Amino acid sequence: MSVRPIILAEDNEKLRRMYGDMLESSGYTVMRAADGEKAIGLLHKIGNPMMIILDVMMPRLDGIETCIRIRKMQGLRPCPILFLTALDNPETMLECLRAGGDDFLMKSVPMGEVLERVQYWGQKVNPDENSARRQKAIKELEEMLAEEDGSGAAESEADSADDRTAINQLADFINSSGSISEDDPLLYRFGYVVGLVNACFTDQ
Repeated sequence: MSVRPIILAEDNEKLRRMYGDMLESSGYTVMRAADGEKAIGLLHKIGNPMMIILDVMMPRLDGIETCIRIRKMQGLRPCPILFLTALDNPETMLECLRAGGDDFLMKSVPMGEVLERVQYWGQKVNPDENSARRQKAIKELEEMLAEEDGSGAAESEADSADDRTAINQLADFINSSGSISEDDPLLYRFGYVVGLVNACFTDQ
């Protein structure tokens, strides 16, 4: 299926093997790295991969800093970067976006969801469109978090409960195995994730 390889950086050997084997069985070429520095080393060799998947928490060089360095290296030829993490909070999502990431995957999602995202981003070839989507998502998340931070002390306990509800809804969505239609513009503002977070906050 793929001529250009996918760079997969994950420090957990079992997860790295699991994700890599799944993608390869679906026809993709995967080059695996145990940390961010090795992922950058692979990028120097490949030059123009199909996509890069980065674990957020890695030794030596974490996914956020790796993404920042990769974006500086790629210049006008950026490829999609997907973050893979166990951290299910909007702050982490915003940090990934600011670093130059294009999407955010929880490690608890079914393998079919991972493959679905890879297939989706494998078709996104317009860097300007991806950049515009990212900036819009960053603005939305910043506004959501600023609104939450601006709440009064008397409302802090209720706000915390609302945050937990939003995160639980996000986790339920991410862990669902149902398919999502690209006809839904809200969910496709930034992959699938920001649309859901936006819906969670605006429904409160």
